[in-house]
Amino acid sequence: MTLGLVLAITIVAAPATLVAFAALRWFAGMERRRAGLFDADPIGIPQVPSADPSAWVRFRTTVRDPNAWRALIWAMTSSVLSLGLGIIVLSAWAAALYLISLPSWAIAAIMFAFFCSVSYLARALVLMRTADRMDAA
Repeated sequence: MTLGLVLAITIVAAPATLVAFAALRWFAGMERRRAGLFDADPIGIPQVPSADPSAWVRFRTTVRDPNAWRALIWAMTSSVLSLGLGIIVLSAWAAALYLISLPSWAIAAIMFAFFCSVSYLARALVLMRTADRMDAA
């Protein structure tokens, strides 16, 4: 059972690792092209995939490539930083919109308080007149 589980994990994990590192190479290449737009020197592609048709040799070459691990660290770092900075920017815009609309909230609160107080004042006047009529009778 243990041998079967280890073999199943190996048979599934090795191709999944190759696919994941291929996607990682694509992401790293895209980031290099994007960075190359702002830099005069083009950024080379240091990752060279193995041309050997054997899956085991390709897996071993991919896992031992230090540039692939650097690209993995860069992808994780940039995704976390992008998410954090995106949240900060969206929060700043929301705060700016709130602060811009703050006077209208204050005016709405004052008008609500005024109309509520007028309504209570009118009710109080009606009750006072009714009480005066009752006293006069």
